[in-house]
Amino acid sequence: EDTTGNVGIGENNPVSLTIPGEHWHGFKAVSEQPVILLNFPDKIYNYNNPDEERLPANSKKIPYDWGIKMK
Repeated sequence: EDTTGNVGIGENNPVSLTIPGEHWHGFKAVSEQPVILLNFPDKIYNYNNPDEERLPANSKKIPYDWGIKMK
């Protein structure tokens, strides 16, 4: 929770978030309500020459436990 009382990104705190292409990232909904995530890439995906790598969610390269339950 920040000093404004917001508890992260959400209905009462919508944001535009830019994630640089060279950073690993993932998304996790922590609400009991349905979540809408809009993804606006800046380039058309090239299926013949992909510009991305993917890792399994349980990869040791990203030390995050996706099973953590938020309060």
